[in-house]
Amino acid sequence: MKRMHRIELERQRGFLKMKWYHAIKSQHAQSRSINQLAVLALGSVLLLSACSSGQASDAKSNGAAAGQENAVSETIQNNSSTADGSDLSPASAAVNPANIDYVFTSEGQDGEQLVLKEINNAQQSIDLAMYNLSRGSIVKALAKASERGVQVRIISDQSKVNLDDLQRLINANVPIRINTFEGKMHEKLMLVDGKTALVGSFNYTRASSEENDEVLLAIHDAALTSQWNEIFTKMWGDQERYRDWQGN
Repeated sequence: MKRMHRIELERQRGFLKMKWYHAIKSQHAQSRSINQLAVLALGSVLLLSACSSGQASDAKSNGAAAGQENAVSETIQNNSSTADGSDLSPASAAVNPANIDYVFTSEGQDGEQLVLKEINNAQQSIDLAMYNLSRGSIVKALAKASERGVQVRIISDQSKVNLDDLQRLINANVPIRINTFEGKMHEKLMLVDGKTALVGSFNYTRASSEENDEVLLAIHDAALTSQWNEIFTKMWGDQERYRDWQGN
């Protein structure tokens, strides 16, 4: 009897152990499943976060690129316009290299002869902004141009007014204006008949003609010359920075 009771207890104990084992195993399985689900969920979150971050980064990069393009475009538009809003880019783009004559005095080319040619061929107007105007042959040619009816206007620098040479131009009824500001009127520019612009480092002096290395371009382009004439006319009419020079 006792033996049967002991056997029954052992059987029930074994049953309980087996039940406990399966319960623990089931819990482990559930825990493993939960952990797997948690890992999968976490991975999904990270993936979505990365995708969102990538999209945001791409959008930010695209936005920055678009902003840079807009800034460059705006800069180009601003730099191609004058203060009054007039556009400079069409004229500069329209210049044909075949319409440019040039002189390098270092190559033995004669800048003075190019200047004299344009002055002597002028028929209507000569607008000259010249830092130093003292070459006798050029002064003489300008006086003759005025005497034959060409409208000549000259702007020069206050420190470079040569009474002996420029007095002849005053006598030929050529109006001359000089700067009043502290800096230099350092331009070397001549505009002829609204069609040709001469520009470069070449001053109208003996040194530029005979000694220095200089460059001089004659640009035969009406659109460009017209725009530069507008700039010259603004300088001419500026009463604060320029004044009439009457000579002796």
